Amino acid sequence: MKTENTGVCNRRPKNIIESAKLLGPVTDILKLEFPGEENLKATNDARVRPWVLLSAGESSTSSKQVESSMKAGSSGTMAGRAIFNEYFDETTPPRAPTSSKHPGCSA
Repeated sequence: MKTENTGVCNRRPKNIIESAKLLGPVTDILKLEFPGEENLKATNDARVRPWVLLSAGESSTSSKQVESSMKAGSSGTMAGRAIFNEYFDETTPPRAPTSSKHPGCSA
């Protein structure tokens, strides 16, 4: 289990909001952590581009957080490579593919 420094946790909402302000003008879309329910409006107000909720591979990114974020103005949620972390932690090796073709591909 990951433990975090209390100071980092206390600064996180402000850092998320400041990131939206600083990075918004130079990005097409912002991928932001959940800033906390009470900081959603400030996060949305700070951005100049569309933003999505970053899942960070956390199962704690709940549908409630996604729903709250979208009500505040986010465009949804985005998951990236972090969702595979649990897969790489597995001790059982994956089964070998039965075919080198991807379904729907001709090559």
